[in-house]
Amino acid sequence: MKTLIDLDALKNSECRELHWLVSRVVEQTSGVHEVDIATLPTTPAARFRLAQWSLLNLVVTTKDTEAIAAHAREVTAREEAELKRITDEFRGIARLQQYCNEQGLEETPENLAAVQAFIDASPVKGYWSQEVVDAAIQNLGPKGKNVLLWDSKTIEPPPAPEPTEILKPLPNGEPRLPLDVDAVTLRRASVVQLKDWKVRKRVAEGSQYLRRVGGFSSRF
Repeated sequence: MKTLIDLDALKNSECRELHWLVSRVVEQTSGVHEVDIATLPTTPAARFRLAQWSLLNLVVTTKDTEAIAAHAREVTAREEAELKRITDEFRGIARLQQYCNEQGLEETPENLAAVQAFIDASPVKGYWSQEVVDAAIQNLGPKGKNVLLWDSKTIEPPPAPEPTEILKPLPNGEPRLPLDVDAVTLRRASVVQLKDWKVRKRVAEGSQYLRRVGGFSSRF
């Protein structure tokens, strides 16, 4: 097995007496050269000293540097991928919890198992993320296979709209003013129209007040 020996470093080291030996073999007095230490024509002790020196003075070539850099990039990429996986998984679990908190998805083992099975069988092969959880809910929820369990909470219906006022003409033939008439129209209205509007306005406000009191009192 050949070892890279830096003849310049060897010449200036404590083993400089070995420089002459190696120089004869490679036929050079300087530079970096490959040397098969085990076949050097010298004593085992000298070969051992040279082997020790070479281990303490490793020569790093451009090829070695590139290999080290490639390995570092590979390690960094693996670490970044693992960090992204952990982050995506955290966001996916948080997204599932959001469905429970905001839309009534039950926190049951059955729901979790169904979502996990969907993710395992999906193209991402078990990789959790916010997007794949959304896809699972769409596929397994009410708009899909409808296999998930949801809380059956009673939602109060919205209040009935106020009845629309039917305006009939006044006895004198003039049109009645709507209750929500604007100020400009009121200023232009006749005395008969204003009187009719004020009477109907008081009645409407009074009945509205009575409805509010009745609804509030009915709770006791």
